[in-house]
Amino acid sequence: MSTTERIVDIVAVVVISFATIATAWCGYQAARWSALQTLSYHEANDAQIASAEMSNRSIIRRADDLQVFLQYEAAAFGGDAKLAKFLYDRFPPELKSATDAWLKSNPFVNRHAPLSPFSLPRMYHLATDEQAARDAARANDLVSEAVAANDRSDRYILLTVLFASSSFLGGLSVKLRPPFSAIVLALAACALLASSATMAVSPVR
Repeated sequence: MSTTERIVDIVAVVVISFATIATAWCGYQAARWSALQTLSYHEANDAQIASAEMSNRSIIRRADDLQVFLQYEAAAFGGDAKLAKFLYDRFPPELKSATDAWLKSNPFVNRHAPLSPFSLPRMYHLATDEQAARDAARANDLVSEAVAANDRSDRYILLTVLFASSSFLGGLSVKLRPPFSAIVLALAACALLASSATMAVSPVR
């Protein structure tokens, strides 16, 4: 066996050994990132459902508040102060504070006053709306996380293929005669180095 053949054999063993280990590692990482993708999509779906539920509660609550307020407004315009006070005392806190701000604008004589307390979003806002917004934002974040995890999983799968190709070329090189063996081994080494550099900067889970 010539010196060149011995060098090719030694380098080929190193390439095949490292490529085999790297292939297993990349496969493991691809599975981990794929699992995170699935989990993130599942949690995003739960957050979207929770957001929709909170939004529905807000719609129902607004409808109830609107009905009570219309009765209050009719009583106030109709001069039934007793009924108006009865209804006002039973307003939810959000509606009461918005109504107070609306009354300060003197809506019964001021044509430029807000049409109703519901036209004052800074005063009339529901906790369910805020929760719905938080759940929706969390769902969007989780979807973005799932997309990123999918990209990283795909990258590791690609690296798995490249490392497997390096191992194949390394094994092929020992079956060839010089100079073809050196050329094929050089290709294997280049693929191995490029894949290793990419793997080194890839996020690890």
